[in-house]
Amino acid sequence: MPLTWREAFTLVSPDLPKEELRKRIDEVECAIFTRFQELRNAVERDAELSEMVDVMQTIRRLQAEKLGFPDFVSDAESSPEEPAHARRRVRQTSP
Repeated sequence: MPLTWREAFTLVSPDLPKEELRKRIDEVECAIFTRFQELRNAVERDAELSEMVDVMQTIRRLQAEKLGFPDFVSDAESSPEEPAHARRRVRQTSP
């Protein structure tokens, strides 16, 4: 039986080796996605959805700090008047 998103999140630690951290984060994301699908029509869902958003923000920070992912969370918080995607510059490479 797969872990719940809460159980999977308890296994995430910034001290894990990169590949293990990546694997654990993938498990949390998958479990959150599955649970989100289950909750989409539920009446009593707001508290759990709020918790899932908090966990995803934590996951995004770990991905940026430990795994070298783009730091969309900090970018979005740093300048609310300008969307993060507007500040991103993508280097084009020739084929």
